[in-house]
Amino acid sequence: MNAWLGGVMLASTMAGLAACTAGMVFRDRRTDPLSAAGGRSADSGKRLPAMAGMALMSAAMLDLVLPSLQLLPHGFWGLLLLAAAPLLLVRARSGTAVPAALPDVHRSLSLVAAAVLSIITGHGHGTAPDALPGHVHGPGQLLPAVLAAGLAAFILYSLRLARRQLRAARRSGQGLAGPAETVSGTLSVALMAAMAA
Repeated sequence: MNAWLGGVMLASTMAGLAACTAGMVFRDRRTDPLSAAGGRSADSGKRLPAMAGMALMSAAMLDLVLPSLQLLPHGFWGLLLLAAAPLLLVRARSGTAVPAALPDVHRSLSLVAAAVLSIITGHGHGTAPDALPGHVHGPGQLLPAVLAAGLAAFILYSLRLARRQLRAARRSGQGLAGPAETVSGTLSVALMAAMAA
């Protein structure tokens, strides 16, 4: 694992977590008078899954970048991220309009992508296809192409979402936390894929 890429990936993930937290708090203070006055926002419980999911992804990235920690095996991190991914859609299913739910979908996809890459990285320690020359046949040859296509689709979706968020932020003056989170999460997944290649 390239130390430089790992450091950039970790920094990007942490920046995404910070942008996620700042964006949600900022939105609550703009849309909820109780939150702006220092009280408990009516939406505060709905933003917890998103921040918890991003924090989990940050912890997984930290453990992957710093092998000396080895808190959990790569595969176990992958299973945790897969289990957490649907929880990030809770807020999107709570009556929020579709455009507002797109960031939740992106966070969930980010966790799924990170989970798959974590499992592949863990599986690569001795049993990856490149460790078994001459034993990759049939459907196994399609796996890299499928993963590359999935990553390309995720990046394309992320860029379109970031562009849409940037336009919305300019119109409403709500700040750049949304597009910053999207770009940071996408960069983290892309760097993770580069290190797993």
